[in-house]
Amino acid sequence: MRALIPRLMILLGALCGAQCQTLPQPVHLVSPRYPELARQAQIQGTVNVRLHLDSVGTVVAMEITGGHSLLEEEVKRNLRKWKFVPGTKDDLEMSYEFRLEPPQVSYTPEADVSFDLPSKVVIVSHPMVPIRDNVDIHKKK
Repeated sequence: MRALIPRLMILLGALCGAQCQTLPQPVHLVSPRYPELARQAQIQGTVNVRLHLDSVGTVVAMEITGGHSLLEEEVKRNLRKWKFVPGTKDDLEMSYEFRLEPPQVSYTPEADVSFDLPSKVVIVSHPMVPIRDNVDIHKKK
């Protein structure tokens, strides 16, 4: 079934031809992480990126606008792992929204990731409790 979906999408694209203006669709994607240093520093925001795809569906280049450099690095790392439907040599604009929501925690939580494809990824985590002198923030064994 997994292999059938990309083939059907390719077939649909071939049948549709120039009449259909569909955006490139991912066939393999990886959930991004909330960068630990950004989470500790309580850095959040949106990173916009324009992807350039080749004919086999690989990201060959990306232009990033906006966002903190720690967040930008995670977007680049993440998108290098994505693959799109072959034959859709095109550009795609996406946004990654990094957001911190209460409560503050003293451990590294898993980020909640939601995909609103093909154009948006939202990564939500929790802010770090401020570190104070002589406070051990590691979980007890």
